Amino acid sequence: MIYKPGVLLMAVTWIGSNAGAQTPVPGGKLLWALRIGGPEADFCSDVSFFADGSCVVAGEFRGSMDLAGQILVSKGETDMFVAKISRQGVVQWAGSGGSPFVDRGLAIEVKTGAGGLQTALLWGSGAGTVDFGGSSLFSPSESIWTAEYSLGGINTARGIAPLGALPIPSRRAEIKPHYGSVICGGFDVRLPLTAAASTHLVSRGGQDYYLAEYPVLTTSAVPLPTPTWSVSGGGIREDSAAAVALAPYRAGDLASCIVVGSFEDTCFLGSTDGVDATLSAAVPSASLPSGRPDCFVAKYTLADGDGDGRSDISESQP
Repeated sequence: MIYKPGVLLMAVTWIGSNAGAQTPVPGGKLLWALRIGGPEADFCSDVSFFADGSCVVAGEFRGSMDLAGQILVSKGETDMFVAKISRQGVVQWAGSGGSPFVDRGLAIEVKTGAGGLQTALLWGSGAGTVDFGGSSLFSPSESIWTAEYSLGGINTARGIAPLGALPIPSRRAEIKPHYGSVICGGFDVRLPLTAAASTHLVSRGGQDYYLAEYPVLTTSAVPLPTPTWSVSGGGIREDSAAAVALAPYRAGDLASCIVVGSFEDTCFLGSTDGVDATLSAAVPSASLPSGRPDCFVAKYTLADGDGDGRSDISESQP
């Protein structure tokens, strides 16, 4: 089954917290997948969650980008983008920012302020006057800039700093005490997931992305333990995951995570209830070569043996 822009897979029923006997949920089961992009090269760099279970994603694009019918047009060579996506995989709003030059969205992180108010802080890089479509910043040379987005998508430019002066979050692995531990990335040919290589993934050709949940809450475990579950996705070209985030616990929701990345041409994301989920990249124009990457956003379950919305790993922690 091929999913076009804005069309997503929702093959798993949300389980209510007081629905009686709850159904065990295996880890690594695809809940939905979404393709965002345009005919030129697009990259997704980061994802973070609001407390209501929606997420924000960030990255960069050239030319134009289709986010489930919301069209963004770049102001220069490369612009940054940010989009909020609901728990069910629906794009709620999207915005872009850029100058006549190269601008990139590097990372995004939801912050909680006074009174529990949440906003999304975006890190990016660029030069000149960067217009966010409501606020702007100026830097005479390439710098790191930050902008803040409200839950409803209102943006406020925050400031600039020299390259390397600001710490930028990286979410190739996310570990939450008493919740779970997931990692993502890309690999060629074969990926050992344990020190003894007793568990491994095999690529479909070129580079694939991987996602795995581990039963430890540390990044320095030696030897590497056997993952609770692992999945890979991709096609015959170059595909990779850039970031993963664990969804906040909400009564009635499945324990889950979202992984974002980029793919070329066609990307297999897994099977749910016997149905294969495949995303197809935008068809490039005659003047552009094939294989220009688009972005994917995919939501997977965490292992939850009693179906109560908390991962098995979190329930095993003291």
